Amino acid sequence: MALYQEAIAEALRRLRVLVDKREGIDSLIARLRGVVTANAAMLPDAEREEALRSLQELVGTPRGFTDAVREFLRRNSDHSFTAIEVRDGLRTVNFDVGEYDNPLASIHTILRRLVVRGEVDRNAIDGRYRWRKG
Repeated sequence: MALYQEAIAEALRRLRVLVDKREGIDSLIARLRGVVTANAAMLPDAEREEALRSLQELVGTPRGFTDAVREFLRRNSDHSFTAIEVRDGLRTVNFDVGEYDNPLASIHTILRRLVVRGEVDRNAIDGRYRWRKG
């Protein structure tokens, strides 16, 4: 039995190192994606489209809004948040809500759906949301 426990402990240690590296790389990719997108906006149409197409081919599209909310809540599962705090916290998972007309309305909808799916708990008294652990 101890061998299994040791294998699990070692695998978890190695995964933590890899996840930490991935988070740093994801952050850098998001920043560079922003540089390309912002600078492409200054180009003539054909050049802008080519730059954005190259970006798309290289790194794909950013993950979806719902996945970003999930990731933020999961990473901060020891705390509960209002929808406004979730919006402000999405920065920490490299998700820009600036491209959405009404991000807060979207966040409220996402949070309600995550509650229905059983992924998130909502405190009926203060309306705060928390990732449902295990």
